[in-house]
Parts: sequence; structure tokens; C-alpha cells
Amino acid sequence: MPWEDLADYRGSAIVVDQNGEQYRVQADLRVRVERGHAGDDLLDGLRDWDGTLTGGAPWDALHYAGEPIAICIDDREGTCFIDGGDLSGRVVRILGSGPAPFGPVEDE
Repeated sequence: MPWEDLADYRGSAIVVDQNGEQYRVQADLRVRVERGHAGDDLLDGLRDWDGTLTGGAPWDALHYAGEPIAICIDDREGTCFIDGGDLSGRVVRILGSGPAPFGPVEDE
């Protein structure tokens, strides 16, 4: 089944580390959905979200801790893992886990 972009977000966000410390960052994120046909119906399948974060958070320490971090956008929160990038610099790749903190709300 093909994956399609469902939503994207570019703007400010707050990263919250495992100790509750907060860091203001810039986010460039997207939600994708796997879509397929069942007869004449187009059905949504799996969703995932990922993207990049830019800012002065301690990316190397957050990555090597091996634990998820929270990312907050407006009044929504999501969980993600740092997947790589320039860990000693300012831009990292993330992989979301669970519902995204932006875009359409997933059905429970």
C-alpha cells in the first residue's frame, strides 16, 4: 500500500526531556498514512510521524539516554525518539511514537 502525507507542521515546539527540562525548538514534522483499497473503498491503515528539530537542546545527551522525549505543540503532546542527525550541533531527526502532537486527531 502506498504512503501519503496526511499533515505537516512547521513552527515552534517545546521538547521535554526525561527530567522535565524544557527546550524551545523549531520543528519540521509530517504525518503519513498508509492507504489501500478494499473493493471500492479507500481505507486508512498505519500512521507514522517524523521530521527534524532545530535548536539548542542537548541532543547528544537526549539521544544517548535511549529514552523517549516529549514534544509539545500548542496544547498537544507527542512522544518521539531521536533518530540521528547532527547530535553535537543543532538539527536532529526524530521518529514519532504514538499519536502526533499536530494534524488530525487519531480515533481512539
